[in-house]
Amino acid sequence: MSDLSREMKAFEEGALVVVSVGKKSWKMTLTPKDFGLEEFPKNFEPGRRRLLPDDALNRIDYLEGQARRAADKFAFNFGLQNTRVKHRWVQLSKLGLVLVTLDEIKANYFQAVSDLIEKYEEHKNKMKADFPDQWPFLEKAYIAKESIIDAYYFEFEVINMVFPSQMSAVKKFELQQADLAVLDREKAAAMTQQDLAKMRRDHQERLERILRQQQEMAVSRAEQFVENAVKQLRGKVVEVFQQITGKIKDGKSIIKTNLDTIRSTLHEVRQLDFIGDDAAFHAQLDRVQTLIDSGKEFRDDAAAVRELDAALQGAVAHINTTDEAAVKKAKQTYFGRRLNLAAA
Repeated sequence: MSDLSREMKAFEEGALVVVSVGKKSWKMTLTPKDFGLEEFPKNFEPGRRRLLPDDALNRIDYLEGQARRAADKFAFNFGLQNTRVKHRWVQLSKLGLVLVTLDEIKANYFQAVSDLIEKYEEHKNKMKADFPDQWPFLEKAYIAKESIIDAYYFEFEVINMVFPSQMSAVKKFELQQADLAVLDREKAAAMTQQDLAKMRRDHQERLERILRQQQEMAVSRAEQFVENAVKQLRGKVVEVFQQITGKIKDGKSIIKTNLDTIRSTLHEVRQLDFIGDDAAFHAQLDRVQTLIDSGKEFRDDAAAVRELDAALQGAVAHINTTDEAAVKKAKQTYFGRRLNLAAA
């Protein structure tokens, strides 16, 4: 199996989810006239005025954040360069849950927008009453009520990652004079069949070079994605464990909420570990899991807290000292397993 076919197997276990949420800021930039000036000094950066009360927009803001958190919960970052939209890779086993959750949030989001539209005049009147001296400036910045819905959008899309090893349909393309005429009509009319044949050869060589580059990029992206996925899960463990050890260091009590956070993190990491991190890593997690499920009262038991602190710090130390080697091993094991499955 070619490197491309082998590496692209990584993407068959999930899909990219793209979430796009947009809203109106309901703020207007201050002008020089607001300050009695003809123009601002060069070192002056004006602020903005709010057009609606904060409580009129809080629900919409919250739901926007909830959508991104819902998409992030079961996702790995997929690093596409120079894009304004975040691409999240979600396992197929979790994709249904993510999509249903996003659809529910979308319905709530547009309900919140409808509520805003319904109370639009009420909100404007409140701003007029609260800021009568500013109203002449504010009033002209409001849009028509019927245009509000156009300022909001909420979309999510699933993108399957496919890059065939043989781009046969592309490779069969043969440049015709009609194609050239689209770009340069005069040059096409003057071109002989010999000229066209040469151009076709040049075109084919260039196309094959481009496809080789694209395949190399696909292989590199697949390998980098798997490495990042391992690091992301390990990083999640380190972040949470260090938060708890920090509390212990500061002499704060370890309460049920802290144990639930650890428990939730362990469950999440195991659920998302489609790559299969090494046994030593999971042994560290199992040690912590056994301890927090032991029934010990960590709030009042100093010895139990010391034991928990040692287990958490031991896991963090293990991750930090084995990270690079473990990531490399996990990647090799994962692609080796995918190769064997594909050949079976």
